[in-house]
Amino acid sequence: MKIFTQTDLKTAARCRAASTTWHVRLSSDEFRRDITLTNIRKHHKVLLQISDQETYCSTESFCLVNCIDGEIVVALMPEELGPRGWWSVISSDCGMVCVRYSTTDFDLRFLVWNPLLRFARQLDDPADTLYRQAVIENAFGYRAGADNYYVVHMSKRHIVDSFLHCNIFNSAEGCWKHRYINDQRLTHLGASSVFHLGKAVWVYWGGRGATIATHVVVLDAEPFF
Repeated sequence: MKIFTQTDLKTAARCRAASTTWHVRLSSDEFRRDITLTNIRKHHKVLLQISDQETYCSTESFCLVNCIDGEIVVALMPEELGPRGWWSVISSDCGMVCVRYSTTDFDLRFLVWNPLLRFARQLDDPADTLYRQAVIENAFGYRAGADNYYVVHMSKRHIVDSFLHCNIFNSAEGCWKHRYINDQRLTHLGASSVFHLGKAVWVYWGGRGATIATHVVVLDAEPFF
């Protein structure tokens, strides 16, 4: 297992097909964690976009584009997404992709997916469970020091509600934590988010029609746990 941990992720993924024993051992949570931490600084390929190469909207595959060498890799979509419904990519970090999707109109979920190992973890949408349907924005990222992934989800019962509900998932503990934030200024967070060192960052749009970028909103995810 020490030898496998020192190999790259693609080699480990191929070795899983060699035998049933290797498949079980190389699919364990402990091994995936160890090989990720070992390889995290060895490769510097950056994910530019996730889409279909031709139509930018595929129901069969994601198109992973490498900005270092321009290589385009087609990765089959996780089986959990199914042939119907909709999906949208929240963000990607350290080779993991966070997707928000629905197979029906009332079944909202998150999916944290490793396209190389083809391993996916499903998370229920806390806004759907808590009947807070006015989604503000999401964020996703890896925290090396804490050795876990965070999914940050902002929602309200209604867009004019004074209480913002902040939901944060911690992969190390495998649970959601929920808190209220009473701040009306957070009603117009930008569609794109950045996650770095345990903090989720959005641009706040103000002015007439919410068309002027006026502030940067930073949420520290770690104090929630």
